[in-house]
Amino acid sequence: MAKNVGIVLAGGIGQRFGGGVPKQYRTVFGKELIWYSIDAFRRARKIDDFVVVLDETELAKGRIASEYGVKTIAAGAFLGNKKVTGVDLNDVRTVGNNAFAKSALETVEGGDLLRAVGGNAFAETKLTEFEVPDGLLRLAQDAFSGTKTLTSFSGGSDNYQIVGNCIYTDDGDELYISPGGRTH
Repeated sequence: MAKNVGIVLAGGIGQRFGGGVPKQYRTVFGKELIWYSIDAFRRARKIDDFVVVLDETELAKGRIASEYGVKTIAAGAFLGNKKVTGVDLNDVRTVGNNAFAKSALETVEGGDLLRAVGGNAFAETKLTEFEVPDGLLRLAQDAFSGTKTLTSFSGGSDNYQIVGNCIYTDDGDELYISPGGRTH
């Protein structure tokens, strides 16, 4: 079945609008303009999901995700972005395929609610460590492919165990991902 996905484009700096604050964060009738777009997609009967595209500064702050309940970082959202060096995944539930691939990403904070990480989501980044959240249900085996700076994993979940800085399947018998982004 086809899925209808809306896109809220909120990554602009508001230069033409003027005033020093991007227009999506201007307040009208007590709410930021971005709220009205997000609310419209939430109420739309024919929209199954929506994605909010943010600039790297707002993404790193994590404010939009926590304040407005945005739960997904879309596939390819920051693919190749050389300005994003850190991200706060608090309240995010899904990181899509190639979301941060080939970006300058060095640190990931939060992520306690993270349930799924897509293929190549953090591939060829500059991450040095990654904490597997307790509730992680799906982790693509190639999520960290080519991330040679990755030296350790920590945490663990019902589906994945951390043993000696490597991620193993839930039974601990099969090596799933090892540091350096190598998959097995």
